[in-house]
Amino acid sequence: MTATLPGFVSRLKLSGVLLLGLGVGLGLLAGGLPAAIIPGLFNTGVGSTGALLPAGAVDPHWSLIQSADPAAPGPNAVVPTAAPFPPWIVQGPNSQWIAPAPNQNTGSAVGNYTYRITFPLAGLEPATARISGRWSSDNNGPDVILNGVSTGFSSDGNFGGINNAFSIATGFVEGPNTLDFVVFNAPSGANPTAFRCELAGAADPQVPPGTPVAIVTQPSATTVGLLDPATFLVGVTGSRPFTYQWRKAGLAIAGATAASFTVAGARGSDAGGYDVVVANGAGSVTSLVATLTVNFLSPEQLSYEPAGPSSRRGGLTFSEIHYHPAPNADGRRTEFVEIYNSNPHLE
Repeated sequence: MTATLPGFVSRLKLSGVLLLGLGVGLGLLAGGLPAAIIPGLFNTGVGSTGALLPAGAVDPHWSLIQSADPAAPGPNAVVPTAAPFPPWIVQGPNSQWIAPAPNQNTGSAVGNYTYRITFPLAGLEPATARISGRWSSDNNGPDVILNGVSTGFSSDGNFGGINNAFSIATGFVEGPNTLDFVVFNAPSGANPTAFRCELAGAADPQVPPGTPVAIVTQPSATTVGLLDPATFLVGVTGSRPFTYQWRKAGLAIAGATAASFTVAGARGSDAGGYDVVVANGAGSVTSLVATLTVNFLSPEQLSYEPAGPSSRRGGLTFSEIHYHPAPNADGRRTEFVEIYNSNPHLE
């Protein structure tokens, strides 16, 4: 994703609610208009009509579900009454900063703050849902989380702009969905922190009764470290209800009957090919096979220095000291050898 999103300049009007048009992520400007706007998605710091809230107002759509500040535990997230403008980008025209407490010149405690918006997908196909947007934070934003699962997006903490783009196309579920943004307020001591987001989304309407099931998002191959979790997802459309049966090497896995399947702690024996059979009253379909690869070293460990001669600037030098303590009271003598590296390399 690029840092500048020209699609943000357009606006859509639906039932009197102004939504930011995100042409880059959703194709809204390029002729690929999805059938329905996802309701319940609002920029930070706006009311139900999209108008900016007054300073000090509680955001009616976003909640603070995690706070590092006992004096501002949430769930209210408020539009600041005092804040460092600049260096923060000014409020408006389409969104505002929200924070744990009104006075962000004084600031809030060091630690993580998580802001959440909840939105429904009733009557829409979760497998076709797309949400795109951009966000900013003070300080950095470690993660964006959809329905409890990390999306891998983050904020660089450049609060002079709203430059961190995200586009989410998987992980949506029937009914209520939650989208969380984690903000880390860096040390030292209480200091300004806030969150700002502009977003919109769309999805296809659910199909009529009697429509056969079809897979629109295939399970993806994944590689994990030993004992790490591995999750497979499938996205489908068709008339409800659906049944799911995940398989490994063509054999049904007991209890694996949901739209996702997780191997909690992958071992070598879990490696192999996984697929899922999805059915409804009008037929069934089998997904493509997704391969699970289990590394006996985690992906992080694989980035460590490979086995072989050390690349350190100096080699190891082992030295020994032979100790001859005085005899013990019982007349026995205790002798031992201490071996240590006498040429350490400081990282």
